[in-house]
Amino acid sequence: MAQENVVTRYGIDERNLARINPILALNRLPDDMTGWQKTIQVDDQGVIELTCEAGKRLAPHGIDADVVFALTTAYYLQGRPDDYTVTLNVSQLCDLAGLTRGKDKYARIQESIQRLKVVQFTSRNSWGRPSKRGWQWASLSFGVIDSIREADEVDELEQAGRYTAKTTLRIRLNEDLVNSIRDDHTRLIDMTFYVKLKQPLTRLLYRLLEEQRHLSSQPACYQISLIAWGDHLGFREVDTSKSEIAPGVPATRVIRSDRIQRALEPAHQELIDQNYLNAVVKTHRGKNQTLHYIFKHPAQITESEAPINQEIVDLLTARYVTPGRAENFSRVTALGDVQRAVEIYEGIVKYKTVKNKGGLMADILTHPAKYESKIVTATEPSAVQSPTPVLEETEVVSKPTEEQRGMLSRMLKKTVLPEATIARLIDAVMTSQLPLSEVVTLSVYKDTALAAHVAALLARLPTPDGDH
Repeated sequence: MAQENVVTRYGIDERNLARINPILALNRLPDDMTGWQKTIQVDDQGVIELTCEAGKRLAPHGIDADVVFALTTAYYLQGRPDDYTVTLNVSQLCDLAGLTRGKDKYARIQESIQRLKVVQFTSRNSWGRPSKRGWQWASLSFGVIDSIREADEVDELEQAGRYTAKTTLRIRLNEDLVNSIRDDHTRLIDMTFYVKLKQPLTRLLYRLLEEQRHLSSQPACYQISLIAWGDHLGFREVDTSKSEIAPGVPATRVIRSDRIQRALEPAHQELIDQNYLNAVVKTHRGKNQTLHYIFKHPAQITESEAPINQEIVDLLTARYVTPGRAENFSRVTALGDVQRAVEIYEGIVKYKTVKNKGGLMADILTHPAKYESKIVTATEPSAVQSPTPVLEETEVVSKPTEEQRGMLSRMLKKTVLPEATIARLIDAVMTSQLPLSEVVTLSVYKDTALAAHVAALLARLPTPDGDH
């Protein structure tokens, strides 16, 4: 029997699910939305190809993403049992999912559990698996829940068959999902922060952004087109003009860009209000609109309960970092960030004699901004790879609005930059000499990192006499 209360500071997000996002963000679906298919690229890890088949039920949506998060967290907190099974009551599931308790929530959780029991996903070269040779991508068909056993404690006959706070669930999770958790392909989610988020879409958006922030080579900002983001989030509708793509799987299309924007606005504002985002900057209009998520610097998790990622430990000890320090890094550092630091390390030691190689590796992880200009290619020692993505030419020439000028001015005035420098940067943005999305990210940097980024931007501007 599960314990009566669940008290935890950290939840566990399985990172494959956080990247491919198999749950539709919509709170309501039409009766004929029993499946969907998407092919989308949202990062440099490759194309995501995913098909959902829900049989005669609606495709997973709304709080289903919260329920999956609660189940993966419960599995981790219960010691990752060998039988792939978690046991908890419905009120505990509410707590782990960030949901308020109540009869309406219990009914929605019951519907969600039944959907997750029957749904099957097919992923093509999109499911990540660690191996001795590095990260590998696999194709597979997987579900979420393999089996459910329910035990009710009801006081009234009319409650029989309905979930209550005391309904105990014994759920066997899918083997592929569980194995990924057992391989520590997970991310800690701070529940103190998480439970403050009020809407399912905000929580889903937060988890997806957390994954992209750690995968990105520029973790201060994540940018993506509005249409692509809406496609990935699952803002879909059935396309009745086309035939089914498979039995029971209707053809679908992304909803209009203005509807996507309206749906995202409350979630964006909540993440800004909760100090997770500095701002969401929009460039272009309509179908060409691009979203730029500007992150606050998050507090790192250093508590001993953070899991050790053995792949990270192996990468670091192979480069002379002591085992104890490597384990500490693995608790607080994303695999993608470590892999990027390893690339910088290898580029340096290839062309320079380093006495304390372990110290160098640790310093790159601790102070990444110091080394952003030292990424050297294997074939050309003098080549430097820019850590900042180059924006499309159409974005460079896009003229910002006066509202965006005001927003940029307010954000830059919170830094320690001189007024003259702020004025020059704003003028460069308004005259399309610098992209708004690059300048606004300055608000998340401090000290030497801020100075380095400002210097790099100013170096791209014409000098007073007109020379560049």
